[in-house]
Amino acid sequence: MGWLIPPPSSVKSGADLDREREEKIAELIRTGLLRPGRLRDAMLRVRREQFVPAAWRDHAYAEVPLPLPGRSASISCPHSYPLFYEALGLDEGHRFLEVGLGSGYGAALAREVVGSAGLVVSVEIDPATLAFAAGNLDRAGYADVMRVLGDGALGYPALAPYDRICVTAACRQAPEPLLEQLRTGGRLIAPIRQGSRQVLTVIEKRPDGLHRTGLCEVLYVSLQGAFGSGKPSTSPPALIVTSRSLAAGRSARRALRRALPDSRVRGTGFTGVLAVEAARDPVALAAQARSCPSGAIARVVAVLAEVPSASTQMLSAVARVAAGQVRPGESFAVRLHKRGAHDYVDPTPVLERAAGTAAWQALEQRDGTRPRVDLVHPDVTVHVEVLGPRSLVGVTRAPGPDHP
Repeated sequence: MGWLIPPPSSVKSGADLDREREEKIAELIRTGLLRPGRLRDAMLRVRREQFVPAAWRDHAYAEVPLPLPGRSASISCPHSYPLFYEALGLDEGHRFLEVGLGSGYGAALAREVVGSAGLVVSVEIDPATLAFAAGNLDRAGYADVMRVLGDGALGYPALAPYDRICVTAACRQAPEPLLEQLRTGGRLIAPIRQGSRQVLTVIEKRPDGLHRTGLCEVLYVSLQGAFGSGKPSTSPPALIVTSRSLAAGRSARRALRRALPDSRVRGTGFTGVLAVEAARDPVALAAQARSCPSGAIARVVAVLAEVPSASTQMLSAVARVAAGQVRPGESFAVRLHKRGAHDYVDPTPVLERAAGTAAWQALEQRDGTRPRVDLVHPDVTVHVEVLGPRSLVGVTRAPGPDHP
């Protein structure tokens, strides 16, 4: 992503993290990025460590972006939130639209700032990232944040107009749909590309037109969707489904289309392997797909990350997915399925052992206990589905009372 990701670590106590949170806020005030007021109080109340993947909990207050489930998703550095929100003038009672839900941390801060008289709507294009953020928000007590799966550059017109709009990804220009949904007198903030630079820009919508103010250079991932790349997003599929045999491929496709009428089932270019695209939580969608009565389907994997087919990126993704999906006390295994031309040099058993070690370490650091490995009947299997140059990392769950 353009920066160094710190090693997984989750050994600090709650008191340690409380102290780090207070020290970080004091530092932001000293540097002038944060002012005393509602945002400062929000940053004291919202525990950032509840919004980062468990494996990176110890780095919650370090000035480094941390990876999240999904395609090129990350939680921004702590200073980024006052950098955006103070310039935006976010305040009590505002109707606030966020483009890019990410971890949910920014939406939680905004909810605290706008208060009960305000509204927070956040649009996220990646279903895996949305599912991760939704869980964080619910556990932290922010279930009233409205989350929308879709192209954030299109906004959410049903609840427009908005007093403040925040775009957390770099774009060539402020998307027109967002400017249309901004109230006269409102402000939008976004990283705007100017040649090779990204300039954090505030746009104020006044009766006489739009007024732009450049603040500073920043570095953010690119906006996805029609206003990001000029073409629809290439988000990973929600599911990868493998048929039991070559002849069963058509039957599997028909069964999936009947069971998932709101989804798109397509081929992957690899015989017997189908992709399912849907604006739904992949884990819940996988449970629905597995319940369809078809003997043609061998494996349904809920896709939670997509990375290049290279060992370093794959191992990091496996650690993230395992830490986010294997519950304390559950057993796990890792399986890797290669197809096509890729950059993996080691044979499959060696890669599986390396991926299992990465998952083990992430779980051990998260829980402080010895993880359970079960290669025969695991509660959760982390799958690496190699489709040529891209690898999709996801999970399957053993049938149980909560997971049919």
